[in-house]
Amino acid sequence: MVCDARWRRHFRAEGSKNRKLFFQPIISVGRGGTPRFSSRNDNPSFAIYDTDVLRAGVVGKFLPGRDAGTDNALQGLSEIKWGGELGGFADIYVTDYLRARAELRQGIRSHDGLVADIAVDAFTDVAPGLRVSAGPRMTYATSGYTQAYYGVNASESAASGLSQYDPDGGITSYGAGGAITWDALPPEMADEIQVMITTSRASRSNRGGRRIGAGRTSQNASA
Repeated sequence: MVCDARWRRHFRAEGSKNRKLFFQPIISVGRGGTPRFSSRNDNPSFAIYDTDVLRAGVVGKFLPGRDAGTDNALQGLSEIKWGGELGGFADIYVTDYLRARAELRQGIRSHDGLVADIAVDAFTDVAPGLRVSAGPRMTYATSGYTQAYYGVNASESAASGLSQYDPDGGITSYGAGGAITWDALPPEMADEIQVMITTSRASRSNRGGRRIGAGRTSQNASA
C-alpha cells in the first residue's frame, strides 16, 4: 500500500491560467504489497490483480465544481457540479526500471464522458531512499467531457461574449514530467515521509471555447 499526500499549486479550473494551492492525496492499494513505482499523476487506485509485471484494478478521481466564482473568465458559462470519475487502471512493468500506466474513467455528475490517461515513467534509485523518475504523459477525452468543460452554446455565448464552440473528443493534454523522491526515514519504519520535488512541462491542444489558459502543469514543486 502507498499512501502519500502533498500540497501543490494547480490551475484554479480546467483550462484556467490562474493557480491555487491545494491538498492532493496519493493512494495506491493492492493485495501484493507496495508497488515498485508510484507517480504523483496516479489517481487513487485499488489493485485487484497484482504481480511483478502487471497490476490492474479500480481507479477513481474527484472533480471539484466550477462556476463563475471559480474564475472571472467563466462569467456567463454554465456551472459544472462537483463529481468524479470511476474506472479501471493497469500498470505494466516493461522492465525493472520502466513502468507504463493507463487509466480509463467514466465521468459521474460533472460530465458524462470517458477520460483516458496514459503515462510512461523510467525510474532509478540513485542512492538509498532517493529515486529519480521521468517520462511522457497524454490525456484523451470523449465529447461528453470536452462539451462540459470547453463547449459554449448559444445562450452561454450571448452571456459571456465568447464564440459558440462545439468540441469533439480528442487529445486534451500531452507533455512530460519528472520527479525526485526522497524517503526521509528508513523503509522499515511505519511512518514513511516522502518529499517529492517535481518539475514538469506540458502542452494542451488549443481547443478554443472555454480554453482560457495554456498548459496542464508548468514548473510545479511540491513537498
